[in-house]
Amino acid sequence: MSSSVVLTGTPLKQLAKLVKIANEAGRRVKPQIRPMFAPQRQRRLTAAQCDDTLEAYAAGQSLGVLGRQYGVHTTTIRALLLRSGVPIRKQRQMTASEVARAAELYASGLSLAAVGSQLGYHAQTIYNQLKRQGVVMRPPAQAKR
Repeated sequence: MSSSVVLTGTPLKQLAKLVKIANEAGRRVKPQIRPMFAPQRQRRLTAAQCDDTLEAYAAGQSLGVLGRQYGVHTTTIRALLLRSGVPIRKQRQMTASEVARAAELYASGLSLAAVGSQLGYHAQTIYNQLKRQGVVMRPPAQAKR
């Protein structure tokens, strides 16, 4: 004898309903409930860390570096700066001469990462700028390291 059971509601309510049905059928069921994901812990900066962050940003440190240093998202650092009245710097743009130099270095056989390292930019930034200039990109395996 089988009957259908429609389960609605949250997974916890569905589990409770299944346990109730099993218990009514004479089968003792003891469910084990484990969370699928560990609860996320919110990280707050101490007053001293906030002061250090403001000083480091004023000294030229980037949002990303500060976020990694304190284990928080860059949005947290940005919010701290805005609350403190600190203007957010614009991201550094590559100049036309830097793009030309990047194209020369890339044409000489250096990898995007090596070009970026020499010019102080991320490899993806170099790639984007070179593509914008119409530079034909090599397959990754053909680059000098």
